[in-house]
Amino acid sequence: MDFIAIIQPVMQTAQFQILVGLVFLDVVLAIAAALRTGLFDWTELAGWFRGMVMPYLIGYVGLVIAVNFILPSDVESYPALVKAGLIDWLNVAAVDFAWLTLVGTLGQKIITNGRLLYGGE
Repeated sequence: MDFIAIIQPVMQTAQFQILVGLVFLDVVLAIAAALRTGLFDWTELAGWFRGMVMPYLIGYVGLVIAVNFILPSDVESYPALVKAGLIDWLNVAAVDFAWLTLVGTLGQKIITNGRLLYGGE
């Protein structure tokens, strides 16, 4: 199966698009706050992108692919979960929990950068 065909449906979900939007907002606020305080550095921006943005987005896509493609193939090992109808519920819950964790973390960073930009602490 083609790799693009696997990740494209994940990237078209509202959850992924919201994550990308929050990352973009965080970048804009962080750059504006750094310019306002006079601490802007291109190398820190590249390090931030490599150390924070890529793990968030790639990690989320990887989790969704793992939950939707890897875990269902191992369903036969857990007949009680299948009988109870919990496999789909657990898959959705795992993805939603990861998404909410990322949104919360990005929200905290956006608030921090907003406070720096507007003179708060």
